[in-house]
Amino acid sequence: MSEKTTILVVDDEEYVANLAQVALTRRGYQVAVARSGEAAIDYVQANRGRIALVLLDLRMPDKDGIDLLPILYASDPELRVILSSGYFDSDVLSRVDEGVMFLQKPYTVQKLGAAVAEALRQS
Repeated sequence: MSEKTTILVVDDEEYVANLAQVALTRRGYQVAVARSGEAAIDYVQANRGRIALVLLDLRMPDKDGIDLLPILYASDPELRVILSSGYFDSDVLSRVDEGVMFLQKPYTVQKLGAAVAEALRQS
């Protein structure tokens, strides 16, 4: 990776956020966690140019992942994003850019690692 070194995990479910953080840290990535959409916006704006990838929960109480995308891209248009959800909604996913990947929950540590590696290769 270039100077963009951090993966931001955005998930309101503590267990999922912690699992992703531990799994990705063990794979050698620097990982930050935001437990809400607002926290994700604040983190991205404060760390412009340092975030390699955002693992973004599609459904959160304060902000929907789809609603967050344009806000996050406004802060850093080169962000790589993996949307994640327990619900597969092709109608919702049709509204996102081609470069956005989707990771179905529940995911295994192996599937998470593979998705992250693939998303970073695309950058």
